[in-house]
Amino acid sequence: MKLDAFRAELRRLTDRKHDVRACTGRVLDQWRYNLTDRKFGPAYQDPETGQFTTDLDLAVFMSALAERRAVVSLPVYKGRRASTYTEGEMVVSKENRHGRIISIRSNKDVFSFSALVEDANVITTGEVGKPRNFMLQDLDGTWHDGWKKVSFMADTEEEKKLFANTRHVSFGYFVHPNRWASFYSRNYLLAKVAIERLTDEQRHLKAERKRLKELLDVPPKVWPKSEKTGAEKKETFWAMNAFVDGIEFTGEYQTYPDTQDGLDTVQMLLHRIDDLLAQLRFHTRATEFAFWRHGVLSSIPETDVLDYLKGNLHEQPRQPKWAKGTWLTGYKEKPKARTFFACMEREEGLSLRWRCWKKTERVAV
Repeated sequence: MKLDAFRAELRRLTDRKHDVRACTGRVLDQWRYNLTDRKFGPAYQDPETGQFTTDLDLAVFMSALAERRAVVSLPVYKGRRASTYTEGEMVVSKENRHGRIISIRSNKDVFSFSALVEDANVITTGEVGKPRNFMLQDLDGTWHDGWKKVSFMADTEEEKKLFANTRHVSFGYFVHPNRWASFYSRNYLLAKVAIERLTDEQRHLKAERKRLKELLDVPPKVWPKSEKTGAEKKETFWAMNAFVDGIEFTGEYQTYPDTQDGLDTVQMLLHRIDDLLAQLRFHTRATEFAFWRHGVLSSIPETDVLDYLKGNLHEQPRQPKWAKGTWLTGYKEKPKARTFFACMEREEGLSLRWRCWKKTERVAV
């Protein structure tokens, strides 16, 4: 992205009076995994295993499938977290599960990614199909075997091209290693700014929704009871997240009419923002995972990363030649804080900051 275009989008994103849905759409167009922009041929057959394989990474493909709400076959395994059971539900069969992809999700701290799917095998009273999370990559960044091969009916020209010789394609990567360099890009910076802007607007819209519901005397929605099933244990994983500093919003958001139409508009906007945030977070988190694995740990031993952040090592993460700036370590948000960050000055008064730590999570046994 050219600097002038970057500046223009940054101005729009930081102006609260500007409707950023179109702007965020352009950020996604620049950033999203786009099959049309990738050079690839039909899946090729491995002469030894007989499997059909592609050089595309699965994150690219799942993002494209989620955009058009494709129906895919689902692995039996749901992930390491304990399953959640909602009262009145029944799974018809653990075999031949399938469903329409609603969205793709990512964890802001650990390196798990998941697909929210309308699981057609879950039945409730008078209803077939319920949203269920299927983990694509585990909390420690391990790619789940059940998602290394995807089966579905190809629809777009790009999908038909990939699946020209088979209905079952195996993927070599979940996130391609080369993606680490994108951590330094203007597209990444804009995507992180867009996340902050949408989160800021989301807070305003939620306050408006609460105000309008109380004014219109809308009763709260009653959710069915749910409980976790299966034994759990605690495990510790590496966690890492990144931030963009220097973002300053101007202006004020509008308020909405004290009518049902006003409330409906707020609900619609919240739904759209939720969808945009899920996409942006998935894309940026995939890049952060690649940077962690192939930008940080390829240069700094895992046992030394925390010392690096404290400023005790000379080693540096990988950095593409085109990326200007130097990582400064030993930074803390507050003098008495225990967490250290690595920081780098970027363009237009923005700076990039990241940290890592060990985090304990409850997982299914």
